[in-house]
Amino acid sequence: MGRPEEGEAKMSKRPAAFVTGGRRGIGRAICWALADGGFDIVVNDVVEDEAVGDTLSGIEARGGQAMFLRGDIGDLAGQEALVRAAWDAFAGIDCLVNNAGVQVAVRGDLLEVTAESWDRVIASTCAAPSS
Repeated sequence: MGRPEEGEAKMSKRPAAFVTGGRRGIGRAICWALADGGFDIVVNDVVEDEAVGDTLSGIEARGGQAMFLRGDIGDLAGQEALVRAAWDAFAGIDCLVNNAGVQVAVRGDLLEVTAESWDRVIASTCAAPSS
């Protein structure tokens, strides 16, 4: 689907964007809008499913090159490798969209949220973009 081969930087005349949480929903809309605006896109998400293929196909239909990187941007230990892979995909990142975010594991009363669940929310939505 027009993706660069693993380990091979694809030289593109278009600017490149890295969109976290880009698999579906608002993230997909962002990816498609950036592709309409002339960007090649590295899509990142924690899940790889049919929605990823739909998102990548939509980017390519808009004239962009697309690559998917599965990973959790909230996992600080793996963050550097994930960003490096995104950088290498199109020999740089011109636009970063920190769209990824998670909810607490079980919705309910905020006072009943576990510390582990709260830490995951903070790592994904607050710590990851600032790292």
